Amino acid sequence: EIENHLFSPEVQESIQSLFQSRVVYEGSIHTFPSFRYTFDGFWKNWKRMLTTGISTKKNNNNNNNEKILLFGGDDNYHNATIQFTKLIPQTPIQIAGFEYGLANMAAFLSQVMVDGIYDDTCDELNAQISPSSATEVASLSNACGQYGLSYQDMTCPNNEKEMECPISDRMTITSTQSSGDTPMRCGPQGTFPDLEELQLENQNGRTDSEGCCWWGRGPLATRGVCNIGKANYYLGKRAVEEG
Repeated sequence: EIENHLFSPEVQESIQSLFQSRVVYEGSIHTFPSFRYTFDGFWKNWKRMLTTGISTKKNNNNNNNEKILLFGGDDNYHNATIQFTKLIPQTPIQIAGFEYGLANMAAFLSQVMVDGIYDDTCDELNAQISPSSATEVASLSNACGQYGLSYQDMTCPNNEKEMECPISDRMTITSTQSSGDTPMRCGPQGTFPDLEELQLENQNGRTDSEGCCWWGRGPLATRGVCNIGKANYYLGKRAVEEG
């Protein structure tokens, strides 16, 4: 019953109206509807996460068919607790599975507005100015990590190592983004001879971008060899090839 309601034309029209007014990116003067993150794409995946879900286990792993679903799958209310701040004691509440799902979707959309939709980009922006730049230039080596992070060192714990992406010093990628900033680039040393003026130190002191292809991707700016590896494991090439 709840599933039929969430697929109804009334709900679809209501969510589409919210998209048209809220899911926007910041232009130089006005806000505009996102070109990359559309309602049609959202609605397609909304329905998928309601019904099909995403498998959390490989088919050859003890035939375990556990799945991640957006909603709990029932209309029954369950006991839970909520705590707004550490200074306020936990409060017992009752919440239904579909309410968990709605709260998760609201949290997801608020986060992707900050990480991806606001700049209408699928790749992390090369934004941090090099500390060694006299002209406020963002370094090529920001691909290795910005604001003190080192993306290739953001590895998985031992029990999740199988999902981690292997680092290749030969990999060469150039990001796509909507702004006029310098895109992220990674490649072996000497790959970008025409960009010597951008080969400046990042915050961690690197001046190259070799093996540094792990900047943020997608609406959540998923970054690092572990998190990108997990996305690939559950949703990408490995999910297709390994089942």
